Amino acid sequence: MTILACQQDAYRREFTARVSEVIHREDSFDVVLEDTILYPEGGGQPDDHGTLDGQPVLGLQRRPSGHVVHRVAQPLATDSVSVKVDWSRRFDHMQQHTAQHLITALAADHFGCPTLDFHLLPDVCDIALEGTLSDEQLVALSEMANQAIRDALPVETQLVSVEDLDDVRSRRLPEGLSGPVRLVSIGSLDLNTCGGTHVSSTAQLQCIHLLPPVSHPKGMRLRYLAGNRVLRTLSASWQRQQELSAVLSCGPKDHRGAVERIQRDAKSVSRTKRQLQQELASHIGAQLVRDQCHNLHRDGADLGFLKAIATAVQAVDPAHLILLTGEGVFLLAGEVEPVAAVGPQIATLLSGRGGGSRGRFQGRMTSMSRIDECISLLQ
Repeated sequence: MTILACQQDAYRREFTARVSEVIHREDSFDVVLEDTILYPEGGGQPDDHGTLDGQPVLGLQRRPSGHVVHRVAQPLATDSVSVKVDWSRRFDHMQQHTAQHLITALAADHFGCPTLDFHLLPDVCDIALEGTLSDEQLVALSEMANQAIRDALPVETQLVSVEDLDDVRSRRLPEGLSGPVRLVSIGSLDLNTCGGTHVSSTAQLQCIHLLPPVSHPKGMRLRYLAGNRVLRTLSASWQRQQELSAVLSCGPKDHRGAVERIQRDAKSVSRTKRQLQQELASHIGAQLVRDQCHNLHRDGADLGFLKAIATAVQAVDPAHLILLTGEGVFLLAGEVEPVAAVGPQIATLLSGRGGGSRGRFQGRMTSMSRIDECISLLQ
């Protein structure tokens, strides 16, 4: 197993490396370095971002030999390159990955729930646990994790042979592994095989916040935030809280009550609106029959309002043929045979499509430029 510079010192941000091989691809160059501080994807941790002589690294891939291939867009000018890591991304990964080790150890040792897999995602990380934890156990797990942060436990790495892996936590190792194995320890809480990057002390995790878990076929998926992600989320939550306070004209403690009142008022307004629309539709329908009018357009009307008008028309005169149009919709109502005969033609003239039965033909439309032809067709 080849130990990379990034695994020897995760805090190193710049590095000079010799180029051992360059492969010209169709639209890029694969650069193999003798060593690198850019971590390739592995163990649930995404790869690093960074540059080679100022060029963005487009991708990283680790060869079976242990060397890392760096894909760049342009050829390099020298045989020795300056490697720089995107430190913000790297440190975030260090915090989240170390937090995973800590949570995994505590969940297994105190609650008998070993880790099945781990995802380090851009916003929220998750750990699949075998077995489930109650709400009280989740609170206890959170308290233990944050106590370990306050205790500032050292996070250290060491190399051992495969034969010396007794009493070491490990989910899986590559088949046929030979050479030294890298171990990561967190004080006396955990000793784990891992090739990823980690902080040097639990104190640098700052804080761990457990989010509501989701189900998993074998237990539960525990979601969490660690370090700067907690601070960013807290800042964003505070900003939303201030904005809501301004909109609702009340303090945070009264937000829920204010929203519930708004919801009740909205339901009341909606009921009143439906009632008034029904009454208006009845008046409009009756007037259309009295005036022997066969078409009506109403700006902003939806299909529900058009249906209410059609029902009112047919209540007065079932044989009255009426074409109603609104906000991108149309409805033709009347006796079954004439509606079936002209409905498809109306849809075509309105640059739309529709269907129907039993004296109704309705659909969506995109143009009323030929409405006069529709009216002539009805007459």
